[in-house]
Amino acid sequence: MPELGLTRDDNRDMHTLEIGNRSFVISRAQKEDVPQLVALLADDVLGRDRESLDLESYERAFARIDRDENQLLIAVRDEKDSLVATMQLTLIPSLSRGGATRLQIEAVRVAGSTRGAAWARHCSSGPISGDGSTVRSSRS
Repeated sequence: MPELGLTRDDNRDMHTLEIGNRSFVISRAQKEDVPQLVALLADDVLGRDRESLDLESYERAFARIDRDENQLLIAVRDEKDSLVATMQLTLIPSLSRGGATRLQIEAVRVAGSTRGAAWARHCSSGPISGDGSTVRSSRS
């Protein structure tokens, strides 16, 4: 099964988006990002009530995600190095379509300061692959 582009210990940037006068760096999330990632998860109508202030459970979940080669937790930073967006990508083996590998996209969050910006519109067109191309999703 294909991997999602970066190994767990690879801290290279996956992609830099220059959109208008804004610049966003997309990379693999690191353990140090967990508090900011949780803040993004809590910064919406549903997250306010369901997310916890206890970071321990999120740190355990991050460790499980990070060591799974079929998972990629993305951190997006703006030109001020502020974490402004995240999404989790999961490769899933499938029997349909000749044993195709599917990509599940979840936990997409964009900081209030960035919502409505060009990055959010770009992101909604599909995630960025390791080679910088846009990955398109298809329905079963």
